[in-house]
Order: sequence, then C-alpha cells, then structure tokens
Amino acid sequence: MRWCAATLVVTVLGVVSGLPGGVSAQSNTGDHLPTDPPLTTDKVGQAGMTFLQVQVNSRAAGMSGAQTSSGGGAATVFTNPALIPLFSGDADAYAAQVSWFADISISAVSAVFRLPFASNVVVGASLLTTNYGDIHYTELALDDPSLAFRDLGLVDVNEFAAGVAVGAEITDRFSLGVSARLVSQELWGNRTFMIVSTDPASDSLLNLPFTDSKRRKGLTDSTGATTADPWTFDFGTRYETGFESLVLSMSIRNFARATFHEDKPGPFGLPIGLRIGVAADVLDFMGDVGDGPNSLLLAVEGIHPRDHPEKLAMGLEADLMGHFQLRGGYTFNEDVIGFSAGVGVRQRIGPSMVGVDYAYTDVGSILGATHRWGLTFGF
Repeated sequence: MRWCAATLVVTVLGVVSGLPGGVSAQSNTGDHLPTDPPLTTDKVGQAGMTFLQVQVNSRAAGMSGAQTSSGGGAATVFTNPALIPLFSGDADAYAAQVSWFADISISAVSAVFRLPFASNVVVGASLLTTNYGDIHYTELALDDPSLAFRDLGLVDVNEFAAGVAVGAEITDRFSLGVSARLVSQELWGNRTFMIVSTDPASDSLLNLPFTDSKRRKGLTDSTGATTADPWTFDFGTRYETGFESLVLSMSIRNFARATFHEDKPGPFGLPIGLRIGVAADVLDFMGDVGDGPNSLLLAVEGIHPRDHPEKLAMGLEADLMGHFQLRGGYTFNEDVIGFSAGVGVRQRIGPSMVGVDYAYTDVGSILGATHRWGLTFGF
C-alpha cells in the first residue's frame, strides 16, 4: 500500500504547483536580490459560474463541507468521486434541494450503480440546476423626468451542470474517482450599447440606457442571450492509512480551461479548487469505547480555492447506533459564512436503506441562513 500513499502525495504536490494562485518560490542565492517584499493581492473575483461552489451534499454541508474523506454513494458525486463506490448494495440515488440566500434555490439529483461484472467499480450520473427567481431588467428613464426607471420585463438566467462519474476501489484501502460535467450558463436580456460613429473620441462601449436621443447620435442596441458551455472535471483519491480509522483524501473540483460568454470580450476561469482532508473516528482512540455501534467522526480539510485565500474546514458527526446523526462544523478564514449544523436519519425499509439529511448554515445578519435537504435511497 505504500505506492498508494506515494501516488496521493505526488498528485497533490503536482496539482498545487499548477493551480491558479499556487505557491511559488524564488531562489535566495546571490548578492543583489531586491529587499522590498513582494506585492500580494487577495484572490477575489477571479472565477465565474460560482454556483458550482455551492455544496449540495446535505451531510457534507452540516459539517461545513469537510467531507472529502468520508461518506459514499450517490451524494458524494458532488464532493469527491473517489467516495462513490463506498456504499453497501448495488445502486444508490440522491436528491437535494438548497434554499440559498436572495431567494435563490438549487436542485440536484444523482444516481450510481455497481457494474455487474466488476463490483469494485461504480458508475453514475448527476444533474444540478439553479433557479434565481424573478429578476427584473430596468433602465434609467433619462428622457422622462417623471420616472426614475423603466421596467423592461424579466431576465432569464439559466444554469445547469450535467455529468457522468466513475469510481473504483483499487484495493481494500485505496479508491479513486473521476467525473466530467457539461456546465451551461445562459444570461438572457443582457443589453450592450456600442458607438458606431466615426468619431474616434467616442469609439467605446457604453453602459447607458438606450434612448431615442442616443439613437440619433449613432448608437446601436444589441439584446440577446450570452451563453457559456464549458466541460469541467473532478478528480479524487481516498486512502485508509491502517492506523485505527485514519483516512487521507484529496479532491480537485471544477478543473477546466478558461471559458467565455458568447459576444462578450475576455475569458474567465471556473472556480477550480483543491481540497486535502483527513478524517478519523475519535472513539477509536479511546480504547474499548470505540468498540460499540456509535461513532464520532472528526474531519479536517485544507481548501485552496481559485477566488479566495486558503481556508480550513472542520466538521464533527456523532452517529448513534447507525440510525441518527448530529453534525456541526466551521470554516476558518471565510468572509460571511459562519457555523454549520445538521441532522440525519437512516432507516432500513425492507431491502432498501433510506436516509434524510438536513443542514443549516449561518450566512451573517444580512444574508440570513441557508437550508439544505437531502434524500438518499439505496438498494
């Protein structure tokens, strides 16, 4: 099993060196090095399609997202594809609903099943969609002093991510997985105004409302949909160290080339992120206490996102008799997201295992809180 651990370490080091915003080093040899400290900037606003970062795995959300090392089945398609084969049974399905802030909702479904000719290999599919509610498109009414603005109707914003995944238990202690998703974002109703006059001094883009007076000055109006449809890839590994229940894991999410919206200048990157996690059942280190049916899972993860400084997530899950779970977690170096908490229930009904999970996340006094529900069905 040493080669499994070596593979994990080499993969992580290689990825960190190549990620946007990765750590770089310079040689300190020589007599004429600059003495001023290097300029630093905060990694914010450097990614698009950030709806991909919203955690739709309700169990993971209850632990503040610290679940790269634990879990299994269809729900883990959205956390770490290496966890997909770690469930009992032949198939597993998952459905989730997220009530995000600002009346935004996210729905997700996934399903996985074991290959009949290779029980250590699991394949699956997933779909994630967003709903932004009613967004009104307005413009300033500069030509009518009696109005502040005009309501031009509703703006349609459509986003989804659909993909396939495969995970395999290479040995009884090492598993890996990969998934590919087609991500689509359509922003309808975006309006741009471009000067078509030959006057060089006015050859630029305007973000001003389109009026008859501007039409006479030589402006054209372009209204329509801007779309972006990139492919993203997720990779993950999981390794059981053999020391009690200690597990090491790594996942890369939303690995993709830079993309762009049609008819819009400039490419943008997707929210690629690296997670390195460790988890263990704390009761295993307490002698005979850990021999019972209960468990207390502690998970810690380092997070290296594209559009934010590094973060550290910690989560706890108390499992009582395998039927009832209590969860809590906190992510350090976050902006507004505070603590998370969650509960779960597992019950076997005939040949099927049914699970219901709920997660609450505090998002500050202004944004309020988010709620996630998840339903798992295994057979």
